[in-house]
Amino acid sequence: MSDVESNLGENVNLEVKEICATLQSTTDVRDCIDGAIKAQLEEDKYEEQEIEQCKPYIIIHGIAEPEADTSDEQIEADLLQVAAMFKELKVTDVPVEKVIRLGKRLSGGRNEDDSPAKPRPLKVILDNKDNKVRVIRNAKKT
Repeated sequence: MSDVESNLGENVNLEVKEICATLQSTTDVRDCIDGAIKAQLEEDKYEEQEIEQCKPYIIIHGIAEPEADTSDEQIEADLLQVAAMFKELKVTDVPVEKVIRLGKRLSGGRNEDDSPAKPRPLKVILDNKDNKVRVIRNAKKT
């Protein structure tokens, strides 16, 4: 019986060693995969930031919302406000393709608790990235 027990003990030790080696190998593979995924996520995040910087629009906060009856009148009033702002920044030659108010318009310009609502941000879409950069640079100067 002692030979059988000895062989069994050796077999168990060999199996344990093989399992440990397999586990270490699996851990190494898992670490390698985790590293590759993290690197890809970082690269994707960087690309998203680059794409975001290339988009030719700016967001302006704090411009009062016009009291207009129709959306066309509101857009026209917003365009006039942006034109006045661009004149102040000395970038009057920058073409504006579109203006959009972001968020939901509150009825009567008041919040649910009857406090005055903050004006919604204004998204100003320009014709290209270079003009966006010019507007931002001139805004920082003033």
